[in-house]
Amino acid sequence: MTILNKSSAKALRPYADHIVRENLKLALKCEEGVCDGQEPEFIHRMRVAIRRALTAFRVFGKAISPDARAYQPFLKHLIKALGQVRDLDIQIGLAKEAGCADKFHLLKRQRHHAQMNLVHHFESIEYKNSIADLTNLLARHYAPIEDFIAIKDACKNIIKKHVVKFRKFGHTLDETSDPQDFHRLRILGKRLRYTLEFLRPVFGNKTKDLIKKMSHLQKDLGQIHDLYIARKQLLKINEYNSNASTIGKSELKRRRHFIEAFKQIDWRELMKSLEI
Repeated sequence: MTILNKSSAKALRPYADHIVRENLKLALKCEEGVCDGQEPEFIHRMRVAIRRALTAFRVFGKAISPDARAYQPFLKHLIKALGQVRDLDIQIGLAKEAGCADKFHLLKRQRHHAQMNLVHHFESIEYKNSIADLTNLLARHYAPIEDFIAIKDACKNIIKKHVVKFRKFGHTLDETSDPQDFHRLRILGKRLRYTLEFLRPVFGNKTKDLIKKMSHLQKDLGQIHDLYIARKQLLKINEYNSNASTIGKSELKRRRHFIEAFKQIDWRELMKSLEI
C-alpha cells in the first residue's frame, strides 16, 4: 500500500474517491447482464471495473476515505464470485475444443450452479445493502477536484514506486522462468498501467508513451498466462492431448517476444518524460 503524508493524502482524497466511485458505477452497469447469464462479456467487464476499484484502494491507500476502505473485503468477495463463473467459461471452451463431451457437460452443470450462486449473491440483503451504503458514502464524500498541482506532486512517488517494482522484477525473468513469476509480473504491470490511467488527467500526455508501452507488455503477459492455463487445462482433460504441445510452443514464442520487448524499453527516459 502507498504511504502518503497527511497533507498529500488530504490533497489527493477527492481525486482518489472519484476513481473508486467511477469504477463502481461501471461495475454496476454490468449487473443486469451478469445476472442474465447469456453474455460472458458482462462478467469480464464487471470484474475489470471491480479490480480497478480495488487497485485504487491499494494505490492511493489512506488518501481514500476510511469508511470506503472498509468495503475492500466485500469487493474482494465479489470479484472471487465473478471469477469462478469466468474460469468455468474458459474451461468449457477448452473442453469443447478438445472434443471431451463428458467433461464439457460436467463443466456446463458446474457453470450453471456457479451462475445461480452468483445471482443469489446479487439478490442477497447483504449485497444490496453493501452496494447501496458504499455508493451513498462515496457520493457524500464528493468534493470538487481543484488543486491538480498538489495532486501531481503527491502522485509522483506513487508512479515511481510502481515503475521500479515492475522494472526490477521484470529484469529477473527469462524464457524459462516459472509461469507464476510471469503471472506475478502481470499483476504488477496491471497495477502500474491502472495507476497511469487513473492519473492521466493529472499528468496529461506525459503518461501516453508509458501507457502505450505497458499496454503492449500487458498484452504479451496476458497471452502468456492464457496459453499456460489453456495448456494446463488440456493436460488435465487428456494427458496426451496434442493441442497442449502446440499451445506450449506458442507460449514459449510469446515469452521470447515479451523478454525482447521488455529489454528494449528505456525506463529512465520514460521517467524523465514524466518529470519524476
